[in-house]
Amino acid sequence: MPKEEGEINMCNSIVEQLPAYIAGELEAEERREVERHLAQCVSCNLELQAFQRTWDLLDKWEDVVPSQELRNSVLAQVQKLADAKRTGRADGWRYFRGFSHIVYGTLTAVLSVLLLVSKSNPADRPYTEPLTLQFILAFSILWTGLYILAFWLASRRGDRVASEDSIFPLSLNKVFGSVDLARITYVGLVSIVISLIISWLVPIDSVIKFCLTQPGLQGIADKISITGFYFLFGGLYAWIPLLMVAAFEGRKVSGSPVSYGVLTGIVFVLLMVPGIFLQCGPLTLGMLVGWILGTALGSMAGGVTGYWIAFRTREVSL
Repeated sequence: MPKEEGEINMCNSIVEQLPAYIAGELEAEERREVERHLAQCVSCNLELQAFQRTWDLLDKWEDVVPSQELRNSVLAQVQKLADAKRTGRADGWRYFRGFSHIVYGTLTAVLSVLLLVSKSNPADRPYTEPLTLQFILAFSILWTGLYILAFWLASRRGDRVASEDSIFPLSLNKVFGSVDLARITYVGLVSIVISLIISWLVPIDSVIKFCLTQPGLQGIADKISITGFYFLFGGLYAWIPLLMVAAFEGRKVSGSPVSYGVLTGIVFVLLMVPGIFLQCGPLTLGMLVGWILGTALGSMAGGVTGYWIAFRTREVSL
């Protein structure tokens, strides 16, 4: 006679409890309920007998202990796979680091050119002509080479100039003392980025045009030539970022603030010269020289001042 749905559900519930019943894990009331059902259900008794036979077989099963040789072999294979994965990752990173200065230098140069050219406005520059594609490409290539060299040097942070004799024919420590050339280059790079952002937000051309056209500044404009304005604001746009970055990074080095400041200023000027040409285009020679000289003096003054503040702050904190 077929079982009804309620009986089927009861049997399913009992069968699910049979393993725990055999193992003696049921509560007293649950155990009595299972036994009452088994006393009148043939199919569940058959299930119980099947479970019991399986249980008896498991009791007779002997634990297999792997030999020491097998364990050592498995552990050696696992270690070999882990070493291969770690070595592959390390090799990949070392491979990238070998070319990272080229990647970073090229990307920085491209972004710098786009940043400046996007703000190019010859109408704001007296006696200028639009930048030609050949002009932009030439200085972009120069800028890329300088950036690549700078990133390569900055990646060697912690090295001392005294150990760089294989790079530079003249040992700079004889002139400037023991300095961290990689840290100097790093400060120059960060300062360049800040200076370019400032130039993009507030172009020097626009500032000079504002000064020349404001009635209240006519007296000053009459005393300062356009070349003087480029000298003044070129120095200011270099002094601000060098002062900030050197004051922060200078706490990580020791030595003469003058030596660090002058060298950082030189790095800054070398990296900024292509940017100046891309910003100014074919200015008159006087304006161009004024801008470059202002940048040189401003960067060195900002570097020296920033390092001096950093060294003094560190001495006070000690």
